[in-house]
Amino acid sequence: MSTRFTAEGAEVQLDDGLQRWVEDLLESAQTAAIKALRQAGREVAAEAERRWYGPSGVQRRTGKSGDIRVREAVDLRRGLVTVSVGSTDARTVRGKPVVAFVRRPGRTSTILTVVTPKEYFAAPVAMRGPWLPGTPRKPQIFIPNPAASDGAKLLDVFIRRPMRKRVKAIARELGEELSRG
Repeated sequence: MSTRFTAEGAEVQLDDGLQRWVEDLLESAQTAAIKALRQAGREVAAEAERRWYGPSGVQRRTGKSGDIRVREAVDLRRGLVTVSVGSTDARTVRGKPVVAFVRRPGRTSTILTVVTPKEYFAAPVAMRGPWLPGTPRKPQIFIPNPAASDGAKLLDVFIRRPMRKRVKAIARELGEELSRG
């Protein structure tokens, strides 16, 4: 988790010991709403990390897309605290992180599988893939992906929708408490 502070056009990003000290300070001074948002962000991030590469997610390649972080931004001038959850990547465009548009395999997704030469020549030409180099060379054909799914964006499925749902529930609960009190 990282915390970013902005005030009067300056921005400070904290890490390690100073980060922990500021988090403890914020923890002691925050309202119930901010505590609830921070907790919701942590829970959504933990669940997204668990499911990103799971059976309903995608295959791990580099692992960068599944690096889920909770970011908190404190704007001292406007008195604003923002809690956001997202997949991070080292790349940035104009100073902002690149959004990871990772999708689950779609319904028409295929994978290459190694077969015997007899199976290769029995398959339709459109289904034939390249022969893997080596001795002996191994033919491949395209088969339906066993992990084929809906092709949904993981950022929406595992982070945005759950966080939106949590924020609505928190707002409803706080509204009820305010109307009672």
